[in-house]
Amino acid sequence: MEQQGVGVASDDLVSPDDGLESAVLRLVREDPFASIREIRNDLRRRSDFRDVGWWKVFGILRKNRLLRRRSRFRFMRGI
Repeated sequence: MEQQGVGVASDDLVSPDDGLESAVLRLVREDPFASIREIRNDLRRRSDFRDVGWWKVFGILRKNRLLRRRSRFRFMRGI
């Protein structure tokens, strides 16, 4: 039986929200000036994340330091 997390940095572990986080980041790259509400609505329309809420999207943007539209634009540009 393999031990999880032994010798592996905590950043390398996969969290259950990785699919949602990558979807949010993809939407930010497509439209960096979209509001949190618009990102949430796009997720609900396009994908399997029909029950995603405003706070969840907010938390992902905060974690990645993308709350300001200015930082989202820089993220999209790769600056």
